Amino acid sequence: MTSAARHKPIIPWWQLGLLLVGCALGIWFLLPDDPGLLEDLVRDGNTREARRLLAKMSPDERARDARRLRVVELKIARLELKANDAEATTRFWKLAVDTWRDSQFSGEVFLEFAPVILRLSDPAAAWEMLLPILPGAPEPLRQRLASEFTRAALAASQPAQAAQIFAYAHPAESRTVENSLELARLWELGGKPADALAALGSDQSPAVNARRVAILRELNRNREAFALLRARAEALPDGSPDAALLEELTTVALAAGIPNDAVPLLQRYAAKNPSDLAVQRRLRDLLVTSGRAADAVPAGREAVKLGSRQPADLRDLAKILEYSGEGDQAFDLWLELALQGDLPAVDRLVALNPGLYRDEDLRRALERVVPVPNHNDYTLKLAELEVTVGRYDEGQKYYEQFIAADPTDIDAMLDLADLHHELYRFDQSEKWLRRASALRPKDLALRGRIADSLVLQSRHRDALDYYSVLAQESPVEEVLQPYIVLAETLGRYDHFIRAYRLRIDHSPQPVARDYLMLAYGYELADDPVSREAALAEGRRKLGDNDDLKLSLALALSAEKNYRAAQNSLSGHAALHSNATAATLYLELMRLNNDKAAERAYLAQPLAPALAQNEAILERVGRAQEALGNYKEAERIWRELYVIRPTDFNRTASLARVLLTTGRHVEANQLLAPFLIKPTPEVLRLSAEIATNAGDYKNAETYQLAYLDTVKTAGATDWGALGDIRLSRGDREGAKRAYAEALRRMHGQIRAKSPKS
Repeated sequence: MTSAARHKPIIPWWQLGLLLVGCALGIWFLLPDDPGLLEDLVRDGNTREARRLLAKMSPDERARDARRLRVVELKIARLELKANDAEATTRFWKLAVDTWRDSQFSGEVFLEFAPVILRLSDPAAAWEMLLPILPGAPEPLRQRLASEFTRAALAASQPAQAAQIFAYAHPAESRTVENSLELARLWELGGKPADALAALGSDQSPAVNARRVAILRELNRNREAFALLRARAEALPDGSPDAALLEELTTVALAAGIPNDAVPLLQRYAAKNPSDLAVQRRLRDLLVTSGRAADAVPAGREAVKLGSRQPADLRDLAKILEYSGEGDQAFDLWLELALQGDLPAVDRLVALNPGLYRDEDLRRALERVVPVPNHNDYTLKLAELEVTVGRYDEGQKYYEQFIAADPTDIDAMLDLADLHHELYRFDQSEKWLRRASALRPKDLALRGRIADSLVLQSRHRDALDYYSVLAQESPVEEVLQPYIVLAETLGRYDHFIRAYRLRIDHSPQPVARDYLMLAYGYELADDPVSREAALAEGRRKLGDNDDLKLSLALALSAEKNYRAAQNSLSGHAALHSNATAATLYLELMRLNNDKAAERAYLAQPLAPALAQNEAILERVGRAQEALGNYKEAERIWRELYVIRPTDFNRTASLARVLLTTGRHVEANQLLAPFLIKPTPEVLRLSAEIATNAGDYKNAETYQLAYLDTVKTAGATDWGALGDIRLSRGDREGAKRAYAEALRRMHGQIRAKSPKS
């Protein structure tokens, strides 16, 4: 064997290298890990390699060092947390809670999860997970956790949960004033002021009380807040609050609806500080709000004085005086403001003036401001006032100024027309009436006023022609009636006939009087043919009916044509049952002294209703008396007398019937009550009864009394006195009476004779 053969290596060098590497790897896997390697990897942030090492550990290995490994896993999980990964953060938090509990609340574990608290998306839920294990944790760590979670809840917009966490960390029995105030603040941030109020407890320190007042006001428990503030004010040495407390007291009292309760405190302060303008104003306003306007007047006056009559103070005092019923004093203040150009003050003057009648003052104020843009009403009011106080030319000026600004205001034009009318400037009145009529052409009353103004200018022909045109355009009653009156007054029967013709032609239901007046117009115009035609037309159109007969009778009666009226009514079918017809017919027969017609009428019985009608019975009584049916006449007049014994006319009628039938004593007895305070009619009838009874002495007494009462007695009355005296045998007295009768007769004749 050669030496080369002897020295040849059994294994090549490269294979030997591979073998050494394999052995090293085997040792790497078979030998146990370095205990500090995991922590080093985690510290270096190599969580992937750290998790690989954890994964290859056997259960036994993990069990032997479970606590350390859970801490390592917690650290790895914290390092792997990504921002805004809520699900991963929740998993981490559960792992942290379990790990911390299992570690017996290790400080090391606490330091791992504490920084994550502020990254929690739902701190409240995380706190709920932590809450069951917290009692076992050390107090310092609990306090720190509560502090961190309070901050986290606030950051996550969970202030109510922050308050709950803070309350857990600071129980009521150990809570300081600062804790209470902070807890109240958190509850308020959470929108729970009632819990905030409860958090303050019973502490009465100034800071807590100030916070308590604020929360009570937030809860709208202003009365309680006011009570606390008032107690604070009354606890001061002089019982008087300072300016800041006074302002708060006032504000809270107003909010509580008890402004009157704050008044004494303000009055106390005002008494000590009489020159304090702000407090005088506040006292004034508070008294007004309390419904004590009259009591607010002194404070209002002080505010005006201290404020050097500032407009705002003047306005407030004026309002208070109005509320207090002192309108005249309020008017003075509004006037002061108005004369400074204050337009709202002018409005108040206008509103107050109707009850105060201070037209001249209001006029001065309006003259100060007129014209005012967008306030043309001031100009109109000033025009009205100028007229009221008798400054007519100024009134005309402002009316025209107003109309120039508002050329469509018809009422102002009519007022101006009225002004000219009152001043007898009828031509100017007509001008403004025509302008108004141009804007309101269908206003017939307005057009009628134009015609009236023409009449007042003695332009009667123009007025009549105007009415004629107007009647043709609008033949309505409000136009036709004045047209008829004017035509009749002027004796223009052509227009009179034309107006009645229009009335008949355009009336939905012409009446008998229209045809009668049309016929009357033709009669005055000396046109008998047309007159007959008008009457024939009326009879033809209205027909032969009872209503027409009654209407014609009434119309004829009004014209004193009693005979024609009676003839027209005589054919009425209801003369014994229609009250109007019966009354008129009885009246007409008596006026015409138509006894034959009366006898025929009374031969038929009246309807029961008419037989009880007193007006009809009176007329029947007169008719029976005229016909000589005294017994029936007496029955009727007695029946009417019983109904109304104080009616002298009825008593006189019954007395005359009794006198006619020779019963003078009864007649005298009937008149006795009326002789207590006799009227001329009573005296005259008494004289007549005494004369017929042969009692000439009393007859003369009554007749003389009658003549003395009636200074204008006629010849017949003096002749009756002569007859009475002659019957007594007093010839001289009779001569004097007859002479007076003759003298008065001559006077009557001369009065009726035409003047030479």
